[in-house]
Amino acid sequence: MAEDFSATLTARQAGNLPDVLGLEWLEARDGHVKGRFTVAKHHMAPNGFLHAASVIALACQTARNRDPLSAPNRDPLFEFERRCA
Repeated sequence: MAEDFSATLTARQAGNLPDVLGLEWLEARDGHVKGRFTVAKHHMAPNGFLHAASVIALACQTARNRDPLSAPNRDPLFEFERRCA
């Protein structure tokens, strides 16, 4: 079984937006990352609905975390922008 890097990803996000949003990484293996967040007031838009940026942050951070595990020589910022553009 491949090594699980979820604890490493969680530690690396400390003090940054993924940490502020409460993103949790359940699994992080080569080519596969599984994450979640518990919806709280700070995830909501003023109209009372879940803010789309909260969901986009989870999707983009998941894509960003997956690619460096699969290909650590890639530029993670480029991969993040490419997947979220």
